[in-house]
Amino acid sequence: MSGDGRVRRRRRLAAASFALSFALGAAAAVYFLSRGEPVTAALVAVLLVLAGWWEYRRKLADLRDQLRSEAE
Repeated sequence: MSGDGRVRRRRRLAAASFALSFALGAAAAVYFLSRGEPVTAALVAVLLVLAGWWEYRRKLADLRDQLRSEAE
């Protein structure tokens, strides 16, 4: 696989994992809201979305670092 294709695939994978975290956060919010727990719903949703965003940024930083080390 070419370098560009590998980079695109890893970026898509990072974006897909963030989208999954976002969807899981939304599902958790709906679940807790349906149980009448709005504070728990908000906290769990925010926690899951922030964790997904953190992981997304870390994956992109790892990819950037790998590309820099390969260029040297």
